[in-house]
Amino acid sequence: MRLTAFATLGPVSAFATLPAAPAAAADGWTFNTFRNPSVGLEYRRGAVSVHSGYYTTILRDPGDADSEPSGFWRTGATLWWGERAYASLSHLRGLDGQRRSRDFAIVEAGVQFEPRDGLKLRLGLALIPASQGFERKLNPTPGVSLALPL
Repeated sequence: MRLTAFATLGPVSAFATLPAAPAAAADGWTFNTFRNPSVGLEYRRGAVSVHSGYYTTILRDPGDADSEPSGFWRTGATLWWGERAYASLSHLRGLDGQRRSRDFAIVEAGVQFEPRDGLKLRLGLALIPASQGFERKLNPTPGVSLALPL
């Protein structure tokens, strides 16, 4: 149990102890095209960004043997350390099935790389705590984003 708690909270607490970075040159809008933090828009200013869009994952109901992907509207904020490391806290609102109109929280930590100017790749680890009869969910969160020059 102690190992499980460290494995799920360790990455988040490790990032929480890092000092905030000064404003970076990455300020502006990003169109997130694949999953992380959601398929939608994100605006970054300095070490903080806000995001909103469509997110999918599977939340398992302990009594349900069949689990299907569920859609959510995800809205939240991200704290950045430099150009790469981040931690995010978001609200999920269920859009379909048994999760429709239900609210969940999601905590995530990870890194972002920019292999080409304007193309951003993310890899994170997200935790959705157990809530409303659904099991806790821990999963990798890859993402692809494109910077929008506005």
